[in-house]
Amino acid sequence: IAHTISIDPLYAGIMDDTNLSLQEAHERYFPNLPPNPMLVINEDHHANATLSAAIKGFITYKKKLKAWTEKTEAENIKSLDWFLEVFGNDRLITTIKASDISEFQDMLFSVPKGATQKLKTKSRKKAIEGRAEGMETLSEPTILKYMTAIRSLLEWACDEGLISKVPGKNVFIKVKKDKSDKMPFDQGQMTTIYQSPIFTGCLSESRRSKEGKFIFKRAYYWAMLILAFTGARIGEVVQLELEDVKEVDGVWLFDVNDEELKKLKTKNSRRKVPIHDFLINIGFLDFYRSRLEMKKTGKLFHELQAADNPEGAFSKIGNRYTHHGWV
Repeated sequence: IAHTISIDPLYAGIMDDTNLSLQEAHERYFPNLPPNPMLVINEDHHANATLSAAIKGFITYKKKLKAWTEKTEAENIKSLDWFLEVFGNDRLITTIKASDISEFQDMLFSVPKGATQKLKTKSRKKAIEGRAEGMETLSEPTILKYMTAIRSLLEWACDEGLISKVPGKNVFIKVKKDKSDKMPFDQGQMTTIYQSPIFTGCLSESRRSKEGKFIFKRAYYWAMLILAFTGARIGEVVQLELEDVKEVDGVWLFDVNDEELKKLKTKNSRRKVPIHDFLINIGFLDFYRSRLEMKKTGKLFHELQAADNPEGAFSKIGNRYTHHGWV
């Protein structure tokens, strides 16, 4: 192979002294490193890399690094699929220009919200064509998320030598994340939540929205209270393991961590949070010990794990509280 293109620094010097292919050099000199997903593209020459081949390499790279959660992977792949739909599988990545990035972003502003569910299509073109008058379109934070996926692809392609620079860098800053759509609960909403029948007395465990004389101190009851008294994120509470409840020097605490399959928003989210005396006084440790005796799973709230997306399922409870005041 005549190497007339720039080669990853990892292989610098090696290719000058051998007749090995990039794949052979990687296997011989770096046997303990994971496969390089771009070797096929490298040997076909960077200048000829198609958009579909680059995206495939990018996704493989991210998966090898385990850089994405399942949710993030799905979101990124959706954006990349739309990018392919607009510009075509065989489009050379070197021909992507700033105007293309701008065109893609403008298109996202026309895509209806929840197109996959409401319009039963994954096609961006069909989604736009099927948008009814007055149908809500994607929010700016969602568009920012999709555009970030495209930027990550192009930055990676630049690092790999597939392109000389990231096209349309300034286009990406046009969408600014508006955090106002995720405001914290106000005092009235908090009162509605914590004075609802699940906390003050409900009719039965299956009819928690109806007032009654029973208080069932189960998963939803404790999880909602832990959120209030720790300020933790929903995902952090839902994924708590039994072993994450600890007594250290006479102080009971929650060990918020990302061990095993647990995930945190950032590494700085790892922390130990003391369990509030109020929770202890109303019986949280009794609940915890009863879970230890059950040995059903390692989860503190095993009931919340049944859904495909426990965090999302639990979030809906908060929405019901906010809008209706019931579970």
